[in-house]
Amino acid sequence: MKPGSRGGAYVVVPFDVGEAFGVKGRVPVRATFDGEVYQGSVFPMGGNHLIGIRRAIREAIGKDVGDMVSVVLEPEPLTTTPRR
Repeated sequence: MKPGSRGGAYVVVPFDVGEAFGVKGRVPVRATFDGEVYQGSVFPMGGNHLIGIRRAIREAIGKDVGDMVSVVLEPEPLTTTPRR
């Protein structure tokens, strides 16, 4: 886990998100951090994709900046609203 701005934290995604998920920009995901579920997005920054880890999740798993955390990412299905 790396330090973010204003006390936040994030993880750099260690694979090519565009290749794995078919999208190069922001990707909605279902993530687990050491088993704690989170719905959010991975987003591009500096040539990589990142995902933030909320303080409540860090507290729940007992980890903070500098600690190793197990992360599982699954893309959320894209939903569309039918046109009327």
